[in-house]
Amino acid sequence: MTDLNALKDQRAALQAELEELEASLPALEEAVATAPTNWSHLAMPIGSPQSTAAREELEAARTRIQIIAPNSYGNGALDRLDKQIAHIEAVAKADERISQASAEEKEAGERVARLSASIGRIAQRVEEMQTAELSAEESAQEAEREAAQAIAKATASGDEKATSAAQAKMNKAIDGARSAKALKEANLPLISAMEAETAALEKQLATARREEDTARQTRRRASAAKLGEEWDKAVDVLVAIGARLIAEGGVDYPLNKLKLPTFAPGKKTIDHDTLRAHAKGEAA
Repeated sequence: MTDLNALKDQRAALQAELEELEASLPALEEAVATAPTNWSHLAMPIGSPQSTAAREELEAARTRIQIIAPNSYGNGALDRLDKQIAHIEAVAKADERISQASAEEKEAGERVARLSASIGRIAQRVEEMQTAELSAEESAQEAEREAAQAIAKATASGDEKATSAAQAKMNKAIDGARSAKALKEANLPLISAMEAETAALEKQLATARREEDTARQTRRRASAAKLGEEWDKAVDVLVAIGARLIAEGGVDYPLNKLKLPTFAPGKKTIDHDTLRAHAKGEAA
């Protein structure tokens, strides 16, 4: 692995150079604007050694700034160093981040389970209350229909005793309807409170799920950084073996089809040419 301190020193030097170059631009631009100009025999400006030198110095500074400065493509010298530094730091902290993120993921997952269970209990309770309300209402309506039919039959038969009994049944049905209505009205504030509690719990649940997902992604990125470093180390071993194969035996196939990716920023895909270059180095 590239030395982290060396990369940071290199970055600091480039940053200082960039700031110095940017600070020098006004003076360089002024030098171009004020450089003497020579004239041709036709009275046309043809420049001067001083103006040419000033323009070249300004262009060199601008070009160097473009090479060093971060850009939208992420391929400036500082961009590349930042990626290398970030990769090395990610690998160095991978175990710590995996451990911390795993703990956070577990904790958030437990909160998700608790909150989901709470929401489920409330939903079940509300459903039971609404089912009881509906059952009471339907029973009262059925009793009213039966009582009404009994009254109609008793009236038609002229049986006063039956009429009186049917009316008593109707009064009971009316009381049942009032009770069903009273139950529904009594449940309204309780159901409203439970719905409000559910809404609050769902917000907490959404937060817990986001935290669980964030922790999971952090753990996966840290794990990927660690595994990528292990992969690159294994690739280095394979490169050494492949170079020896070529150097010792002139092996061409199947290594000429090799395309082995790497993960560290700045490292290239390993191919046959890479092995040949290493083989030449060993032979030398």
